[in-house]
Amino acid sequence: MDDLDFFADLVTTGTVLGLDHTSSPAEVERVYGPAATYDAPSGRITDGGLVEFGWWEGRVTYFGAQVHRLGLGVEPDDPLVGRYGSFRSVLDVDDLLAAARARGFTPEEAPRWGAGNAGYAEYREPSTGVGVLYLVDPEEAGERGPAGRVAKMLGTGDDRRSTRWDAAEHRAVAARVRHLLALDDPTPWLDRHEPAPEEERTDWWRHLRLVVSNRYGVEPAEVVRRWRLRTGLDRLAVERGVDTEAEAALALAGTSAEGLELGIADVPPVSDAVERWLDAMEDEHAAARALGGRHLVEADEVRRARALRNRIHEIAAHAPHVESTALADRLRAWTDLRPLLLGPAEGRW
Repeated sequence: MDDLDFFADLVTTGTVLGLDHTSSPAEVERVYGPAATYDAPSGRITDGGLVEFGWWEGRVTYFGAQVHRLGLGVEPDDPLVGRYGSFRSVLDVDDLLAAARARGFTPEEAPRWGAGNAGYAEYREPSTGVGVLYLVDPEEAGERGPAGRVAKMLGTGDDRRSTRWDAAEHRAVAARVRHLLALDDPTPWLDRHEPAPEEERTDWWRHLRLVVSNRYGVEPAEVVRRWRLRTGLDRLAVERGVDTEAEAALALAGTSAEGLELGIADVPPVSDAVERWLDAMEDEHAAARALGGRHLVEADEVRRARALRNRIHEIAAHAPHVESTALADRLRAWTDLRPLLLGPAEGRW
Protein backbone atom coordinates (compact mmCIF):
# COMPACT_ATOMS: atom_id res chain seq x y z
CA MET A 1 0.00 0.00 0.00
CA ASP A 2 1.18 3.53 -0.74
CA ASP A 3 -0.28 7.02 -0.77
CA LEU A 4 -1.80 6.56 -4.23
CA ASP A 5 -3.86 3.72 -2.76
CA PHE A 6 -5.36 6.18 -0.27
CA PHE A 7 -6.54 8.50 -3.02
CA ALA A 8 -7.80 5.55 -5.09
CA ASP A 9 -9.62 4.16 -2.04
CA LEU A 10 -11.29 7.54 -1.50
CA VAL A 11 -12.55 7.93 -5.05
CA THR A 12 -13.62 4.29 -5.58
CA THR A 13 -15.05 3.40 -2.15
CA GLY A 14 -16.07 6.83 -0.91
CA THR A 15 -14.35 6.19 2.42
CA VAL A 16 -11.46 7.55 4.48
CA LEU A 17 -10.09 4.88 6.82
CA GLY A 18 -13.58 3.38 6.88
CA LEU A 19 -15.27 6.73 7.54
CA ASP A 20 -17.65 8.61 5.25
CA HIS A 21 -20.87 10.65 5.16
CA THR A 22 -22.69 7.87 7.04
CA SER A 23 -20.31 8.09 10.01
CA SER A 24 -21.24 9.64 13.34
CA PRO A 25 -19.16 12.28 15.14
CA ALA A 26 -18.14 9.60 17.65
CA GLU A 27 -16.88 7.30 14.88
CA VAL A 28 -14.77 10.08 13.35
CA GLU A 29 -13.52 11.10 16.80
CA ARG A 30 -12.26 7.58 17.45
CA VAL A 31 -9.88 7.99 14.50
CA TYR A 32 -8.94 11.68 14.69
CA GLY A 33 -9.58 12.52 18.34
CA PRO A 34 -11.88 15.18 19.82
CA ALA A 35 -9.34 18.00 19.46
CA ALA A 36 -9.55 17.88 15.65
CA THR A 37 -13.16 19.14 15.61
CA TYR A 38 -14.07 22.79 16.13
CA ASP A 39 -16.92 25.24 15.56
CA ALA A 40 -17.10 27.12 12.26
CA PRO A 41 -19.61 29.48 10.61
CA SER A 42 -20.78 26.58 8.43
CA GLY A 43 -21.35 24.31 11.46
CA ARG A 44 -18.43 22.22 12.68
CA ILE A 45 -15.26 21.01 10.97
CA THR A 46 -13.03 18.03 11.72
CA ASP A 47 -9.56 18.99 10.51
CA GLY A 48 -7.45 15.86 10.24
CA GLY A 49 -4.72 17.56 8.23
CA LEU A 50 -5.12 16.09 4.78
CA VAL A 51 -8.59 14.77 5.64
CA GLU A 52 -11.53 17.03 6.48
CA PHE A 53 -15.15 16.50 7.53
CA GLY A 54 -17.83 19.19 7.58
CA TRP A 55 -20.78 18.84 9.97
CA TRP A 56 -24.21 20.34 10.52
CA GLU A 57 -26.29 19.21 13.48
CA GLY A 58 -24.30 16.00 13.83
CA ARG A 59 -24.55 15.05 10.14
CA VAL A 60 -21.72 15.05 7.62
CA THR A 61 -22.20 17.75 4.96
CA TYR A 62 -18.96 16.95 3.08
CA PHE A 63 -15.83 14.91 3.61
CA GLY A 64 -12.65 13.89 1.84
CA ALA A 65 -9.15 15.13 1.21
CA GLN A 66 -7.91 18.71 0.91
CA VAL A 67 -5.21 17.53 -1.47
CA HIS A 68 -3.69 21.00 -1.86
CA ARG A 69 -2.36 20.55 1.69
CA LEU A 70 0.09 17.91 0.47
CA GLY A 71 2.57 20.72 -0.08
CA LEU A 72 2.56 21.35 3.67
CA GLY A 73 3.46 17.73 4.37
CA VAL A 74 1.54 14.99 6.17
CA GLU A 75 2.53 14.60 9.83
CA PRO A 76 4.17 11.29 10.80
CA ASP A 77 1.52 10.66 13.47
CA ASP A 78 -1.35 11.14 10.99
CA PRO A 79 -3.52 7.97 10.96
CA LEU A 80 -3.12 7.87 7.17
CA VAL A 81 0.65 7.40 7.45
CA GLY A 82 0.21 4.33 9.63
CA ARG A 83 -1.81 2.74 6.86
CA TYR A 84 -0.39 4.13 3.63
CA GLY A 85 3.13 5.29 4.48
CA SER A 86 4.61 8.64 3.48
CA PHE A 87 2.81 11.00 1.10
CA ARG A 88 3.98 12.78 -2.04
CA SER A 89 3.87 16.58 -2.21
CA VAL A 90 1.79 16.74 -5.42
CA LEU A 91 -0.90 14.38 -6.75
CA ASP A 92 -1.29 14.33 -10.54
CA VAL A 93 -4.80 13.71 -11.84
CA ASP A 94 -3.59 11.28 -14.51
CA ASP A 95 -1.95 9.09 -11.86
CA LEU A 96 -5.17 9.07 -9.85
CA LEU A 97 -7.36 8.28 -12.86
CA ALA A 98 -5.04 5.45 -13.91
CA ALA A 99 -5.25 3.94 -10.40
CA ALA A 100 -9.05 4.20 -10.37
CA ARG A 101 -9.38 2.67 -13.84
CA ALA A 102 -7.08 -0.19 -12.86
CA ARG A 103 -9.66 -1.03 -10.18
CA GLY A 104 -12.50 -1.05 -12.70
CA PHE A 105 -13.83 2.48 -12.09
CA THR A 106 -14.16 5.29 -14.62
CA PRO A 107 -14.60 8.75 -13.08
CA GLU A 108 -16.53 11.04 -15.42
CA GLU A 109 -15.92 14.65 -16.38
CA ALA A 110 -18.26 16.82 -14.31
CA PRO A 111 -20.03 19.86 -15.79
CA ARG A 112 -19.12 23.37 -14.69
CA TRP A 113 -21.70 25.32 -12.70
CA GLY A 114 -21.14 29.07 -12.80
CA ALA A 115 -17.85 30.90 -12.93
CA GLY A 116 -16.31 29.47 -9.77
CA ASN A 117 -13.00 27.59 -9.70
CA ALA A 118 -11.67 29.34 -12.80
CA GLY A 119 -8.74 27.43 -14.26
CA TYR A 120 -9.90 24.16 -12.70
CA ALA A 121 -11.88 21.17 -13.97
CA GLU A 122 -13.46 18.24 -12.16
CA TYR A 123 -14.00 14.52 -12.45
CA ARG A 124 -16.63 12.70 -10.39
CA GLU A 125 -16.99 9.00 -9.64
CA PRO A 126 -20.72 8.24 -10.01
CA SER A 127 -20.83 5.32 -7.57
CA THR A 128 -19.39 7.35 -4.68
CA GLY A 129 -20.13 10.96 -5.59
CA VAL A 130 -16.51 11.91 -4.80
CA GLY A 131 -15.30 14.80 -6.92
CA VAL A 132 -11.71 15.35 -8.06
CA LEU A 133 -10.94 19.05 -8.60
CA TYR A 134 -7.70 19.57 -10.51
CA LEU A 135 -5.75 22.46 -12.00
CA VAL A 136 -6.00 22.96 -15.76
CA ASP A 137 -4.73 26.51 -16.31
CA PRO A 138 -2.44 27.86 -13.53
CA GLU A 139 -2.45 31.35 -15.01
CA GLU A 140 -6.24 31.59 -15.18
CA ALA A 141 -6.55 30.16 -11.67
CA GLY A 142 -3.83 32.39 -10.26
CA GLU A 143 -2.30 29.32 -8.66
CA ARG A 144 1.04 27.58 -8.74
CA GLY A 145 1.41 24.71 -11.19
CA PRO A 146 1.83 22.22 -12.49
CA ALA A 147 -1.27 21.69 -14.60
CA GLY A 148 -2.92 18.42 -13.58
CA ARG A 149 -2.28 19.00 -9.87
CA VAL A 150 -5.24 17.74 -7.80
CA ALA A 151 -6.50 20.35 -5.33
CA LYS A 152 -9.46 18.68 -3.63
CA MET A 153 -11.19 15.31 -3.44
CA LEU A 154 -14.48 15.92 -1.65
CA GLY A 155 -17.94 14.41 -1.66
CA THR A 156 -21.26 14.39 0.12
CA GLY A 157 -22.04 10.73 -0.47
CA ASP A 158 -24.56 11.56 -3.20
CA ASP A 159 -24.41 8.57 -5.56
CA ARG A 160 -27.54 9.57 -7.47
CA ARG A 161 -26.40 12.81 -9.11
CA SER A 162 -25.56 12.36 -12.78
CA THR A 163 -22.67 14.18 -14.43
CA ARG A 164 -25.12 14.93 -17.23
CA TRP A 165 -26.89 17.46 -15.00
CA ASP A 166 -25.30 20.73 -16.08
CA ALA A 167 -26.59 24.21 -15.28
CA ALA A 168 -28.68 24.46 -18.46
CA GLU A 169 -30.35 21.11 -17.80
CA HIS A 170 -31.04 22.12 -14.21
CA ARG A 171 -32.76 25.34 -15.35
CA ALA A 172 -34.84 23.33 -17.82
CA VAL A 173 -35.94 20.91 -15.09
CA ALA A 174 -36.83 23.81 -12.79
CA ALA A 175 -39.09 25.18 -15.55
CA ARG A 176 -40.74 21.75 -15.93
CA VAL A 177 -41.41 21.63 -12.20
CA ARG A 178 -43.05 25.06 -12.24
CA HIS A 179 -45.33 23.77 -15.01
CA LEU A 180 -46.13 20.54 -13.16
CA LEU A 181 -47.03 22.44 -9.99
CA ALA A 182 -49.84 24.11 -11.91
CA LEU A 183 -51.33 20.81 -13.13
CA ASP A 184 -53.96 18.74 -11.36
CA ASP A 185 -52.58 15.51 -12.81
CA PRO A 186 -48.99 15.12 -14.11
CA THR A 187 -49.73 11.85 -15.91
CA PRO A 188 -50.53 13.28 -19.38
CA TRP A 189 -47.42 15.48 -19.23
CA LEU A 190 -45.29 12.47 -18.26
CA ASP A 191 -46.75 10.46 -21.13
CA ARG A 192 -45.51 13.13 -23.55
CA HIS A 193 -42.09 13.90 -22.05
CA GLU A 194 -40.76 10.82 -20.23
CA PRO A 195 -37.67 9.37 -21.98
CA ALA A 196 -37.42 5.77 -23.14
CA PRO A 197 -36.56 3.09 -20.53
CA GLU A 198 -32.78 3.50 -20.55
CA GLU A 199 -30.22 4.94 -18.14
CA GLU A 200 -31.24 8.41 -19.30
CA ARG A 201 -34.78 7.73 -18.07
CA THR A 202 -33.57 6.89 -14.54
CA ASP A 203 -31.48 10.06 -14.42
CA TRP A 204 -34.42 12.07 -15.80
CA TRP A 205 -36.72 10.89 -12.99
CA ARG A 206 -34.07 11.44 -10.32
CA HIS A 207 -33.38 14.98 -11.48
CA LEU A 208 -37.08 15.84 -11.75
CA ARG A 209 -37.82 14.64 -8.21
CA LEU A 210 -34.69 16.25 -6.81
CA VAL A 211 -35.80 19.66 -8.08
CA VAL A 212 -39.38 19.08 -6.92
CA SER A 213 -38.02 18.35 -3.42
CA ASN A 214 -36.12 21.63 -3.21
CA ARG A 215 -37.36 23.83 -0.35
CA TYR A 216 -34.68 26.52 -0.42
CA GLY A 217 -36.26 29.95 -0.93
CA VAL A 218 -39.70 28.38 -1.49
CA GLU A 219 -42.83 29.88 0.08
CA PRO A 220 -44.55 27.66 2.71
CA ALA A 221 -47.68 27.12 0.60
CA GLU A 222 -45.58 25.99 -2.35
CA VAL A 223 -43.58 23.65 -0.11
CA VAL A 224 -46.78 21.70 0.55
CA ARG A 225 -47.67 21.67 -3.16
CA ARG A 226 -44.20 20.40 -3.94
CA TRP A 227 -44.59 17.67 -1.32
CA ARG A 228 -47.86 16.52 -2.87
CA LEU A 229 -46.30 16.54 -6.36
CA ARG A 230 -43.31 14.58 -5.10
CA THR A 231 -45.47 11.89 -3.47
CA GLY A 232 -47.52 11.62 -6.67
CA LEU A 233 -44.39 11.30 -8.81
CA ASP A 234 -43.01 8.63 -6.47
CA ARG A 235 -46.17 6.57 -6.92
CA LEU A 236 -46.01 6.96 -10.70
CA ALA A 237 -42.31 5.99 -10.68
CA VAL A 238 -43.27 2.64 -9.15
CA GLU A 239 -46.16 2.10 -11.56
CA ARG A 240 -43.90 2.83 -14.53
CA GLY A 241 -41.13 0.52 -13.38
CA VAL A 242 -38.62 3.28 -12.63
CA ASP A 243 -38.26 2.50 -8.90
CA THR A 244 -37.78 -0.92 -7.34
CA GLU A 245 -39.89 -1.88 -4.34
CA ALA A 246 -37.00 -1.04 -1.99
CA GLU A 247 -36.45 2.34 -3.67
CA ALA A 248 -40.16 3.08 -3.44
CA ALA A 249 -40.22 2.24 0.27
CA LEU A 250 -37.21 4.45 0.96
CA ALA A 251 -38.79 7.34 -0.95
CA LEU A 252 -42.05 6.88 0.97
CA ALA A 253 -40.24 6.89 4.31
CA GLY A 254 -38.63 10.20 3.36
CA THR A 255 -41.79 11.91 2.14
CA SER A 256 -43.81 10.61 5.11
CA ALA A 257 -41.25 12.00 7.56
CA GLU A 258 -41.27 15.31 5.70
CA GLY A 259 -45.06 15.35 5.67
CA LEU A 260 -45.14 14.97 9.44
CA GLU A 261 -42.66 17.83 9.74
CA LEU A 262 -44.92 20.01 7.57
CA GLY A 263 -47.99 19.13 9.64
CA ILE A 264 -49.83 17.48 6.74
CA ALA A 265 -52.80 15.33 7.73
CA ASP A 266 -53.20 11.67 6.76
CA VAL A 267 -49.51 11.06 6.10
CA PRO A 268 -48.70 7.35 5.70
CA PRO A 269 -46.89 6.07 8.82
CA VAL A 270 -43.12 6.20 8.47
CA SER A 271 -42.85 2.87 10.27
CA ASP A 272 -44.97 1.24 7.55
CA ALA A 273 -42.50 2.46 4.93
CA VAL A 274 -39.58 1.15 7.00
CA GLU A 275 -41.29 -2.25 7.24
CA ARG A 276 -41.92 -2.19 3.49
CA TRP A 277 -38.19 -1.56 2.89
CA LEU A 278 -37.20 -4.37 5.24
CA ASP A 279 -39.58 -6.74 3.48
CA ALA A 280 -38.20 -5.76 0.07
CA MET A 281 -34.59 -6.25 1.24
CA GLU A 282 -35.11 -9.42 3.28
CA ASP A 283 -33.74 -11.79 0.65
CA GLU A 284 -30.63 -9.61 0.20
CA HIS A 285 -29.44 -9.57 3.80
CA ALA A 286 -27.32 -12.71 3.62
CA ALA A 287 -25.54 -11.49 0.48
CA ALA A 288 -25.04 -8.07 2.05
CA ARG A 289 -23.60 -9.63 5.20
CA ALA A 290 -21.16 -11.59 3.03
CA LEU A 291 -19.77 -8.30 1.70
CA GLY A 292 -19.03 -6.99 5.19
CA GLY A 293 -15.87 -7.51 7.14
CA ARG A 294 -13.64 -8.48 4.23
CA HIS A 295 -11.39 -6.85 1.66
CA LEU A 296 -13.33 -6.31 -1.55
CA VAL A 297 -11.42 -6.32 -4.82
CA GLU A 298 -14.02 -6.77 -7.54
CA ALA A 299 -15.41 -3.43 -8.69
CA ASP A 300 -19.00 -4.69 -8.76
CA GLU A 301 -18.74 -5.84 -5.14
CA VAL A 302 -17.30 -2.49 -4.08
CA ARG A 303 -20.12 -0.65 -5.86
CA ARG A 304 -22.73 -2.90 -4.26
CA ALA A 305 -21.25 -2.42 -0.79
CA ARG A 306 -21.14 1.34 -1.36
CA ALA A 307 -24.79 1.47 -2.45
CA LEU A 308 -25.91 -0.72 0.46
CA ARG A 309 -24.06 1.41 2.99
CA ASN A 310 -25.78 4.52 1.59
CA ARG A 311 -29.26 3.00 1.62
CA ILE A 312 -28.82 1.59 5.16
CA HIS A 313 -27.80 5.05 6.32
CA GLU A 314 -30.91 6.55 4.73
CA ILE A 315 -33.37 4.06 6.23
CA ALA A 316 -31.64 4.26 9.63
CA ALA A 317 -32.56 7.96 9.82
CA HIS A 318 -36.17 6.87 10.30
CA ALA A 319 -35.47 4.61 13.30
CA PRO A 320 -37.04 7.13 15.75
CA HIS A 321 -40.40 6.48 14.07
CA VAL A 322 -40.22 2.72 14.73
CA GLU A 323 -42.02 1.74 17.93
CA SER A 324 -42.39 -2.00 17.41
CA THR A 325 -39.61 -3.97 19.12
CA ALA A 326 -39.74 -6.66 16.44
CA LEU A 327 -39.45 -4.09 13.66
CA ALA A 328 -36.63 -2.29 15.48
CA ASP A 329 -34.73 -5.59 15.76
CA ARG A 330 -35.12 -6.19 12.02
CA LEU A 331 -33.86 -2.70 11.28
CA ARG A 332 -30.92 -3.14 13.66
CA ALA A 333 -29.80 -6.21 11.73
CA TRP A 334 -29.17 -3.84 8.82
CA THR A 335 -27.80 -0.85 10.71
CA ASP A 336 -25.26 -3.07 12.52
CA LEU A 337 -24.04 -4.12 9.09
CA ARG A 338 -23.47 -0.56 7.83
CA PRO A 339 -20.01 0.08 9.39
CA LEU A 340 -18.75 -3.33 8.24
CA LEU A 341 -19.34 -2.50 4.57
CA LEU A 342 -16.11 -0.88 3.29
CA GLY A 343 -15.25 -0.21 6.92
CA PRO A 344 -12.28 -0.88 9.22
CA ALA A 345 -13.28 -4.50 9.74
CA GLU A 346 -12.78 -5.05 6.02
CA GLY A 347 -9.06 -5.39 6.67
CA ARG A 348 -7.98 -2.33 4.71
CA TRP A 349 -6.72 -0.41 7.71
